[in-house]
Amino acid sequence: MRVLAFLFLALAACAPTKRLPDGPVTYQSSVVSEQHGDTLVMARVMAMGSTDYVVYFSVALPTQDIEYAYAFDTPMPYVAETGSSGFITMSQDIFQKLSKTGFDVVLVGGTEVYPINVPGSAFQEALGFEAAS
Repeated sequence: MRVLAFLFLALAACAPTKRLPDGPVTYQSSVVSEQHGDTLVMARVMAMGSTDYVVYFSVALPTQDIEYAYAFDTPMPYVAETGSSGFITMSQDIFQKLSKTGFDVVLVGGTEVYPINVPGSAFQEALGFEAAS
């Protein structure tokens, strides 16, 4: 349990708030999605070059955008893009660790919460594309 808490505290500390790089996405996983009532939550794991690792979220929300994200009750820096899309960033080391464990993220918008499990296989898929280059 301490290892998980440390991992996600490190994840929050290592995740700088920034815009997605202007260049093309180099490697990405398939879309992971979960339905919560009328709201569809989608996530895609991306590796962009050899320095930018992100989990990109697209959330179809009826009236509000996502305000922040939590992973195992740890606040995650969430960068809003346009509408209801945004992302969290992480270091390559943490990205590789998550390929073994995956993680649960709860996106919070207003008073609503939208959990989604981003499995380790999504991280492995992005890393596999990267290794193939």
